Amino acid sequence: MVWLQQEPVVSLWFAGLQLGGSAITEGFKLLIDRSRPLHQLVLDHGASFPSGHTFCTALLVFTLWTLCLPHIQDQETQLITVLIGIGWIAMVAISRVYLRDHYLSDVLASVCLASGWWLLVTPAEAFIQAKMRQFLPEGMLKSWPHQN
Repeated sequence: MVWLQQEPVVSLWFAGLQLGGSAITEGFKLLIDRSRPLHQLVLDHGASFPSGHTFCTALLVFTLWTLCLPHIQDQETQLITVLIGIGWIAMVAISRVYLRDHYLSDVLASVCLASGWWLLVTPAEAFIQAKMRQFLPEGMLKSWPHQN
């Protein structure tokens, strides 16, 4: 959606946030190598800490808030949007614990890690996007209606 309506740099920025964050969770999984809980309802392999599902869901919700909230004028609707996002993250986190794929500490750490990642990289957003524009082919940037 952003690729078509905004510009490729913004799309690549959000994709990079997600991919970079996923790499961080995989790094922590390799570093900590915590075993998953016993008696999983749905068999899952790999390390338990942190929860990649919870981490990526949190980043997705943060991204959707960034894209949607500035366009919502009504404060009540903004609040509802934020609460839906929090509920979405909570449902994913709870489901990971319920399915016995993660411990509660895994999903709580994932939300904290996603929040930290977001707060660490988003202040550099304008700088990174400017650098990305330097490296993208000129024809790609000019093909977007709002940039002509």
